[in-house]
Amino acid sequence: TANIYSTGLTLTPYDSLSLMCFYEYKQASTSTPANGSGGKGVNLPTYNADVNIFNASFSYLLVKNTTVRGSYSLYKTNNFNDYSSTGIPLGLDNLSQNASIGLENKLTKDCSLGFKYDFMRYNEDSNARIDNYTAHLFYTDLKMKF
Repeated sequence: TANIYSTGLTLTPYDSLSLMCFYEYKQASTSTPANGSGGKGVNLPTYNADVNIFNASFSYLLVKNTTVRGSYSLYKTNNFNDYSSTGIPLGLDNLSQNASIGLENKLTKDCSLGFKYDFMRYNEDSNARIDNYTAHLFYTDLKMKF
């Protein structure tokens, strides 16, 4: 069983600024013969999952041919089911975040140069935090149309 609810909003208050916001909530559960739905043997509880996703971004034309873009996203799960006694720990409890800011300059009609910074953080509570990380990414790109 899965229920997914989402909503989004995009605003363009004036020609050079665009704003976007998005939220999604996923609620799911799984029942199988192994969790008491008619099976024999291991009796696992029903697996339940909750996931929240949020994203906000903007695009702003700073000066002619130069655009600033930024975004923030959050991914939160709260669905770890510790069935350690059965040998089957399932699910995740984590928080993942990403923030970025970038600048793109159109050098010509068919060529642009961009610079971007990304910040990423991942925290996982259900596995003794061995997968946690923080990352910084700086990069540039050159786009050319042929």
